[in-house]
Amino acid sequence: MFSKSKLFIALAIYCGIGHISALEDGDFYKITLSSNGKVLTVGGNGVVDGADIILTDWNNEPNQKWLAVQAVVAGDNYLLLPQQQRWNWLHFLRNGEALRETKERHNNLPDWSLVLNGDTRGEATVQPRDSKKYQQWRSENSGSNSKVIIKNLQDNKCLQAPGIFSSSSEGFRPAESTTLPPTTNPGFFRRVRNWFGNLFGGSSSTTTTTSATTPRTSNQPQSTTSSNKVTLAVCDKSNAGQQWTLEKISIR
Repeated sequence: MFSKSKLFIALAIYCGIGHISALEDGDFYKITLSSNGKVLTVGGNGVVDGADIILTDWNNEPNQKWLAVQAVVAGDNYLLLPQQQRWNWLHFLRNGEALRETKERHNNLPDWSLVLNGDTRGEATVQPRDSKKYQQWRSENSGSNSKVIIKNLQDNKCLQAPGIFSSSSEGFRPAESTTLPPTTNPGFFRRVRNWFGNLFGGSSSTTTTTSATTPRTSNQPQSTTSSNKVTLAVCDKSNAGQQWTLEKISIR
């Protein structure tokens, strides 16, 4: 028979306690793709305008921790700032050196603060703050425990993980590289003809031989940023590529 403590632990595991279903002003978050445990990360060195948003393993780095700052407009709309900035961010913490009102916190963000930015081309990057709708985000419960979708207010599209996802299950596979069909091995008579062509300096035969032996390069490994790049897509709460978990974290 379960003791009360064991029952509470079991319920906590079942209900996903430790994750939350809504952003809150002034808190830092680890934002994780539910299906594979990868986290939302700013690519590059984290402080470059236009840096891509990618998925990586969790390394407890500043470019993986996101501060939610409520937008000035009414409603549950937030700016999402990576911890890695060009300025000292500690006083923006809810439990930091000074508790600030929402509007004061928003208005006193330093110039050139980098925030999560979405655009109509489906790009997700970090850009200097201008507080337009394409820099405002809202989390909505996806209907599956504590998983959420993260919606951009500009055109109501959602953060979409890279890869090919099923809308009916949480299975996915990485995006495949485009490859060329394998080169056909020339038959015996063609090899003889090529040999005679090379022997007597036939230019067309030489070209054929060169083409057959040229190494393919289309399936070279993609860069980390390219293969792990997060985009925006039409919101679909059943799409595993749009289901995230929000976990409040300490950055001290």
